[in-house]
Amino acid sequence: MTLTQTALMFLYPLVTGLGVGFFFYGGLWLILRRLQQFRHPGIWMALSLVMRTLVVVLVLYLLFGASWQQLLIAIAGMLVSRIVLVQCIRPGPRHSDTAGRTAQ
Repeated sequence: MTLTQTALMFLYPLVTGLGVGFFFYGGLWLILRRLQQFRHPGIWMALSLVMRTLVVVLVLYLLFGASWQQLLIAIAGMLVSRIVLVQCIRPGPRHSDTAGRTAQ
């Protein structure tokens, strides 16, 4: 196996995991932002969870079901996408957090 083939063997599941992770966690973020607009938010949360999970499991199983090594790399890519999204979405510090503290 050449170096290029080995690199592609690891790069393909990593990129796929990143994409699936952005889909999963981005979809969660979107549904949470719109949750107050829904009449039955619990149903929408449950449906969102089921649909996002089904898509992720289906994609990972179809692409990497035969190779547990590639599946682990794809899951690592999902975790990286979660970390990136949390860092991008996290709100800045609030002024009220420091307002109650006194200088010592």
